[in-house]
Amino acid sequence: MARKATPEAPTVSAPPAQPVVPVAAPPSPAPNSGGDDHGANAAATTQGQDPIDPQVSTDAPETRKWVKALVLHDSIYGKCGEVREFDAEQVSALKIVGYIDPHPKAVEIAGG
Repeated sequence: MARKATPEAPTVSAPPAQPVVPVAAPPSPAPNSGGDDHGANAAATTQGQDPIDPQVSTDAPETRKWVKALVLHDSIYGKCGEVREFDAEQVSALKIVGYIDPHPKAVEIAGG
């Protein structure tokens, strides 16, 4: 018994993908050289407010808490084996990424 030939469904090919070209942002305006400082900085601040954010802490280094920690490898935080002091707010993040070890025994063994 012979099989009946069924016509195949035509295949539709998608057009080739076009690369996405990002559109460049317009350049920021140059600072006004005429002495008038109502240029680009005026848009960044609101009326009557100081451009410095009052919520940002400007604590002096004496009021911050510092934690001694062992530097685990050469980096911007020191050389491997050094014991240095770090801001207590940054210690957990630096420990997680492997830059320092703040454990008191590690600091003690390293001579800190």
